[in-house]
Amino acid sequence: MTLYRQKQQPPVEAIKFQYTQSGIEDLRAFAGQALGEISKARHIDSVAEARIEAIELETLKQRHSVLEGQWLIKVMESGHVVFMVCSEELFHSAYEAID
Repeated sequence: MTLYRQKQQPPVEAIKFQYTQSGIEDLRAFAGQALGEISKARHIDSVAEARIEAIELETLKQRHSVLEGQWLIKVMESGHVVFMVCSEELFHSAYEAID
């Protein structure tokens, strides 16, 4: 897995959601127990959606839907995993790969 960092910020982990067998396996490994249902409608223009749910600060639940082609970003804040969803364009304008 490639690590990325926001330009001039500490590194974060990120994965682009691809609706393929290997893409779903990668997303499952990345999000762990926070990954919920993955679905895709059966019409030609449909986009797959994965639901992410994590506990933040022991009382606050965060829920996200990441769509096929979007980036899921995982950071640690105050000892808790926090997920963020980012579009392709914004991700590449704000983040750079770390070698």
